[in-house]
Amino acid sequence: NKIGLFTPDKQYRELFYANSKDEIDYKFISADYIRQEATILATVSEDEQLLEDIQDDDCYSRLARWAIRNTSKQIGKTLFYAVIYGSKASNLANELNISETEAIEAINKIKKRYSDLNYWLKHFNENTNYFGRPLHQNNINAYVQSTAADIVRDRLLATFHLHPVLVLSDNIIYLVKKNSLEEMKNTIQILLQNTK
Repeated sequence: NKIGLFTPDKQYRELFYANSKDEIDYKFISADYIRQEATILATVSEDEQLLEDIQDDDCYSRLARWAIRNTSKQIGKTLFYAVIYGSKASNLANELNISETEAIEAINKIKKRYSDLNYWLKHFNENTNYFGRPLHQNNINAYVQSTAADIVRDRLLATFHLHPVLVLSDNIIYLVKKNSLEEMKNTIQILLQNTK
């Protein structure tokens, strides 16, 4: 699973700030599990096309361009997850401001492109997540979210000695000394990528 490390953007900075203590400046590092849900779905369905596509940082924009001739990353993401979670074509059409016919065509194209994933989705019947933890609801969203939560939990525990201060969805936020920012980025990257 790809992990993006960055200093959080303005959105986070407006909510939190890294205080200076004893004349030492601190910064936040955010470890973001890039395309975590798509990676989980590609892994469990063994869909080679999806596994290949999610390696591209621009995969959602490419999907939107391919499916409905739009270049928006957000629209590509909406399309992908609408298919995964079974959105109706009429709802997708309204959300994306396209015709219902275009929505149906896009859904069918995506299902055909990711045929192994589509097969897995049709035959989904799991009572536990990927790691064997019981699900409270037997549906795809519960399966994916529960699996994602376990991945973040395990990686949080593996890096607990590095002082994570917050978990936001699939982001783990660390507070680090400014003068060791690059070293800590490397350390966090290695630990997170090697945690099973």
